[in-house]
Amino acid sequence: MVIILCALGLFQLTYIGGAIIFTGITNQMAQNDIPEYEKVENSWHQAASDTSATEEDVKLLYQKWSEQYPEAGMFWISQDGQLLSSWNVQYELPQQWSQSDIVSFMKSRYGKDPFTVVAFVEGKENNGFVVVELPRELFRDPYSDIFEKFGIWLLAGILIIVIVFIVISYLFFRNIRKRLLFLQRAMSKRNPDGLPVSIDVKKQDEIGQLEHSFNNMVEQLNDSRQRELNEEQIRRELIANLSHDIRTPLTKLRANAYTVSKYELPDGAAKALQTMDSSVRHIDELVDNLLAYTLLSSAQYRYEPTQLQINRFLREHIAVWYAVFEQNGFEIEMRLGELHVPTWEVDPIWMKRMFDNLLQNVLRHARDGKLVAIETEACEGYDAIRVVDRGQGMDGVTDNKGAGIGLSIVHMMVEGMGLTWQHYRRDEEFIIEIRHPLN
Repeated sequence: MVIILCALGLFQLTYIGGAIIFTGITNQMAQNDIPEYEKVENSWHQAASDTSATEEDVKLLYQKWSEQYPEAGMFWISQDGQLLSSWNVQYELPQQWSQSDIVSFMKSRYGKDPFTVVAFVEGKENNGFVVVELPRELFRDPYSDIFEKFGIWLLAGILIIVIVFIVISYLFFRNIRKRLLFLQRAMSKRNPDGLPVSIDVKKQDEIGQLEHSFNNMVEQLNDSRQRELNEEQIRRELIANLSHDIRTPLTKLRANAYTVSKYELPDGAAKALQTMDSSVRHIDELVDNLLAYTLLSSAQYRYEPTQLQINRFLREHIAVWYAVFEQNGFEIEMRLGELHVPTWEVDPIWMKRMFDNLLQNVLRHARDGKLVAIETEACEGYDAIRVVDRGQGMDGVTDNKGAGIGLSIVHMMVEGMGLTWQHYRRDEEFIIEIRHPLN
């Protein structure tokens, strides 16, 4: 507001001052309707007409005009061209003037400097003529005089006002910029939960209102974060309790199914019992994956990395699954090659859970392909482990497709161990590739 008021005041002062000066000059010029040089010309003709053709009277005319115009030069030429007298002429005059000299003189003075007026003495040609010469600078317009007298001060005053205005504007906007930069840095600060931190409000102006709004936003974010943490804690506890409560009857079901399987049963009953046992195992896997997913998403799944020899781990782990795949008619292949880094720093339990989920995914969704293969290969920039099958892949439609919790667990574990993964097709084979970067 101060800057705006100063700007408005400057404009008003400039306008009023200019109007006063312009009005004064206009009034002065209005009072002098006849230009000054015309007045001089008329006065000289009148004075020459009132002067008798005697040397004393002409000399008296010279004296009167020199008092009013000290810069004036005057001389008298007789009818026959003889120089009779002169006054304050700064150059040498001819003593005898011919007609051509007079014409040449008049021509050289027309519209030039000095301003020259010729008049007949007593208004008669036979008495000769008197000439007065005045510097044309005496007839300059008032604007030139004002500028000559006050121009430097006027320009200096305007320059000072502009500089003061610029300095005040700079100080004002520098303060605004400083506060905005402080607010920007405050917005970039984060607390341990990743949320912005409140700032101190020092002034109750527009920027202070913005800082209040920012603090209100931070408070709302903190409240929302706290509610989210409370809800997450309730959800984890609920899932953990449900997992425990569901596993107890599942364990009893599997135990009873195992007991019943020892008796000799009809084919239909034996098959139904086998289906029931498979469903119970599947539910148990889902509950286990759900609990693991909850712990991973809340960063409470214990991670203990150690040096793990990858090819050896894969041989031992596929051996656990060998009987299961063989029972379901799968062809099992091990294509283990040399790696750039044969030993990875990973968590063995995470690796087992991750490959259990991948192999379970193959067993559930790639039964038609009847192939599961484990590959390792040293590639440019990374080592790769590949799980290969001939199924439809992740985008395929099957009756056994679930919510994808198992692959979500794989994704979080891969990222948690500093690895990457991707899936793609190679001819008829669907491949899930886990990469270990060399750097």
